[in-house]
Amino acid sequence: MILSTKSLSIGYKKTCIQQHLNLQIRTGEMICLIGPNGCGKSTLLRTLCGLQKPINGSFELKEKDFKLLTNNEKALLFTFVLTDKVNIDNMAVVDLVFTGRYPHTTWLGNRTKK
Repeated sequence: MILSTKSLSIGYKKTCIQQHLNLQIRTGEMICLIGPNGCGKSTLLRTLCGLQKPINGSFELKEKDFKLLTNNEKALLFTFVLTDKVNIDNMAVVDLVFTGRYPHTTWLGNRTKK
């Protein structure tokens, strides 16, 4: 099991958007989130990446409680591109993409072919 949630409730502060989410995702599965605006798709992804705290419940990545993962372990497991507009002058698209690969670079931030 790569990811599993137990009675996960997501939202903002005291506003719950989705609750009692019990998900199981296995290695090699492809998942598609479909739903109307405001139903919680991005909120779920932000929660699973650790960008916001769940309201209630818990989840595990690779059978390890998410709360016990270090920031480096989380960075190696997730690449997440938000839909928010990025306004950075003089930055090539390839450089922007590689900012998400930072955990996989050398200690100087150098990229390799691998």
